[in-house]
Amino acid sequence: MLFPPRAVRGVRVHYARPSCQGGTADVSVDFEPLPDGAPGFEFVDAVDWSRSADDAVPPEELRDCADAVGEGVLLTLSGVPWTEMVLSAPGTVRGHRFRFPPGDADAPGTFAHALARGVPLLGEADRPLIATRVVLRRARHSIIDSFPGVFRRAGHQAARKAISRTDGLPFTLAPGDRA
Repeated sequence: MLFPPRAVRGVRVHYARPSCQGGTADVSVDFEPLPDGAPGFEFVDAVDWSRSADDAVPPEELRDCADAVGEGVLLTLSGVPWTEMVLSAPGTVRGHRFRFPPGDADAPGTFAHALARGVPLLGEADRPLIATRVVLRRARHSIIDSFPGVFRRAGHQAARKAISRTDGLPFTLAPGDRA
């Protein structure tokens, strides 16, 4: 069994956390089965960032925010707890460096290699294996309130919503978050 069993399109998240260090991210993501039916993970940034609402945002920051969505999705699908994700800076998990995208699936000892061999959804043995292509279709960035960390959290919420749509479990927000 693989996740997702079918395409889950138009998963929209408007992440907003009101506080002095809150942030906002607005994304729309599609979850598709990998075409070859094998376990693994792909992330595609299909957003036309050249049409960004704010030309003052450097292209590198927009790419970092897009990658953070994919990172949040992948970590959530793999079973990394929400608290670990929130307390870790983008590019790290539990104090360890986490490279995104995962890299070469043929290199033993890497996360990409583990994904290609089969990682169960949410890290639970009785769940389907991750075999997911994630396509970021739309993203809105605010020069004032957006940064990679909030896009990572939006990716987390998108993954939770996609799981909810496929297995019927209710989607709940983390304490203090609003969607």
